Amino acid sequence: MDNLPENAGDSTMIAPGVKAGDATVVSQALGDATVVVSQPGTATVASGRLATVDLSQLKPQVEYQLRAHNTYALAGQTTQNYLLADIKAFFSGGISGARAPVALALAIDRSGSMEGKPIESVKTAVGLIVDQLTEADMLSIVTFGEHIDLLMPASRVLNREIIKQHVDRIKPKGTTNLYAGMATAAEQLLEAKSPQHLSRVLLLTDGEANEGIVEYHDIVSEARNLRLKGMTISTIGVGIEYNEELMKGIAKNTRGNYYYIDTIDQIPEVFDRELKGIFGTVATSVALKLKLAEGVELGRVFGYEAAKGGRSVSVDLPDLATGETLPVLIQLNIPPHPRARFRVAQSELNFRYFGQDERRRLYGDMVLEFSNDKDAIIGGLDPVVEQVMREKDVVTNLQRAAAMMKSDVGTATMIIQQAQAQLSAAGKVEDATLVATALGKLARGDVEDATKTLSVAEFELDMERRKD
Repeated sequence: MDNLPENAGDSTMIAPGVKAGDATVVSQALGDATVVVSQPGTATVASGRLATVDLSQLKPQVEYQLRAHNTYALAGQTTQNYLLADIKAFFSGGISGARAPVALALAIDRSGSMEGKPIESVKTAVGLIVDQLTEADMLSIVTFGEHIDLLMPASRVLNREIIKQHVDRIKPKGTTNLYAGMATAAEQLLEAKSPQHLSRVLLLTDGEANEGIVEYHDIVSEARNLRLKGMTISTIGVGIEYNEELMKGIAKNTRGNYYYIDTIDQIPEVFDRELKGIFGTVATSVALKLKLAEGVELGRVFGYEAAKGGRSVSVDLPDLATGETLPVLIQLNIPPHPRARFRVAQSELNFRYFGQDERRRLYGDMVLEFSNDKDAIIGGLDPVVEQVMREKDVVTNLQRAAAMMKSDVGTATMIIQQAQAQLSAAGKVEDATLVATALGKLARGDVEDATKTLSVAEFELDMERRKD
């Protein structure tokens, strides 16, 4: 990153006079990759085999577009500006039924509170997942209560009925050793050492971590360590007793997804949604790197933690799924400059197409014109970046509302109502509906339920992935 090419082959630039569409660069996959190719099977049970194909047949693509909040700045003044990196992934061709092979580890809470309908719904959901995996995929199942039970070591999905029979024998009992359940599930995938498979841990609980290591900091620190080893953990909270901050923290720090289930019947639907998202993966090991000009300082990266060293900034990003755009908003503080064009930052987006080891790189520059022309400065605002900035303000307001919900319901309700109106006006129907659901629960006095619903809305807006 310290030696970014001045004129990279796959590169883009934002500057005055450059249209947004011109500030886009596209990477197209080349070479072979290992995929799962479907074979004829029953209507409900998947079948497939590992095969090596030329990715040009699937045509996975990654688009990288840069936008500045304003490509002009007032000369001689300290400036705050925003860089928006829009990252889009999709398949433009395809081999029917081809996808990346999956290595999935399920970490399932079997503490006493899961007895009855919760654990039965989980068993149904696991059965549906088993039916969608093929002999080419890998699965591990870990249950946790007071003790850890390795129900299925990481192995190929060869005999579905035996797997389901083992799952049917799960009996809820005891307390909740969430840390050990999460760590054991991740260790199974790490020990399997199957680089061509996309690895994911799916962690489900209905309660607080109250056995073994229980502190938020310790559990999230372990999640960060697992991310450094390549793990992604998606979390599912069931009911109103679980710790939403912990489940969000695990998911956020491992670039996974976070779900709240207030109705037990939703468990199979959420499992299915997560699996389909993994199946649609286009690119993995995604990172955005910046090299800031002398004197330019990083304000913040919204939704993500950034690693900083001198003038270099690195941001670890989630895997890219087909049909999604990942917007990454970055605040920069820029020192005074005389009238001239000035390169504020160089950027590098790097990633791997699924099934490949080679790392691809796309480059971009952010160039501002320092000027005394106030009309040019006023006219230089980008409405797309403005909208993303407003959405990040909504996230901040939802966090405020959640913090005061128990002590000042009236003010919290007003803040949430305003957030819902802003999201509706922006056309973000799903997010507005989720916030409206939280409002309804709050109006009924279901504060804990409303808090957890709001936590999902805040998480999804903060780590937004737009559906195209």
